[in-house]
Amino acid sequence: MNNNLFSLKDKKILITGGLGLIGRHFAKIVSKNNGCAILIDILEENRGKEEALKIGENVSYYFCDITSSKSIRNLISDLKKDFGLIDVLVNNAARNPKVEGEKHDIINYDFENFPETEWDLDISVNITGAFLITKNLYQLIRKNTGVILNISSDLGLIAPNQSLYSHLLDSKGKKFYKPVTYSVSKSAIIGFTRYLSTYKIENGIRCNALAPGGIEATNDKKFLSKIHDLIPLRRMAKLDDLDGVFIYLISSASSYMNGAIVSIDGGRTSW
Repeated sequence: MNNNLFSLKDKKILITGGLGLIGRHFAKIVSKNNGCAILIDILEENRGKEEALKIGENVSYYFCDITSSKSIRNLISDLKKDFGLIDVLVNNAARNPKVEGEKHDIINYDFENFPETEWDLDISVNITGAFLITKNLYQLIRKNTGVILNISSDLGLIAPNQSLYSHLLDSKGKKFYKPVTYSVSKSAIIGFTRYLSTYKIENGIRCNALAPGGIEATNDKKFLSKIHDLIPLRRMAKLDDLDGVFIYLISSASSYMNGAIVSIDGGRTSW
């Protein structure tokens, strides 16, 4: 077997939402495997660079608002100067209300009262942002070996089971619902992936999607008990569970995978 199949050595890998929970973990994987992680997020530039230094070697940070074409154009100018071409684009940025403890600070809305302003904001980050950054960065993705990896979710494949949240209250004491925008945008990411996988096939740029299940964090016991019953492996994912499939999908090991939607959810979407 070719020992270089899974190599990330010297690959330039740009990760949107790079300072979020999953983005940081992806950056650590890239760094540990001798790749170059380029993180973009909306944290102020100097603070972002400080955070990037904590993650590992060859991790850099650039401020970019992916909902702003002007901000993206400024980013591209910097990337051309500092890196030239990039090997991988990971569309990871997303708004997602965190379910942590029995109460949390996010104001949530049931479907009938979901505000248009929240819809517009969620869609602008979760799907329009992915469209804008990919559209503008496409010229910098290396042909023939370049990869786009879109991060979807198990909730892009199945509907959220709202009974998981029936005991949870938002900051105003109202019942928590997983918002409609999360499911809609993560489903849209799958359609976006299939479109890109067949676009300008002569360029040889592959596009796949990773659809992880929920990552266990500071979830309350009642929520964990409920969701474990919905997962054949009887647990939520740990961040480390993503390592192997992430490396596979952005390395030459997956050179014949294109347009694939890879679920990593402990079997939840198999029921």
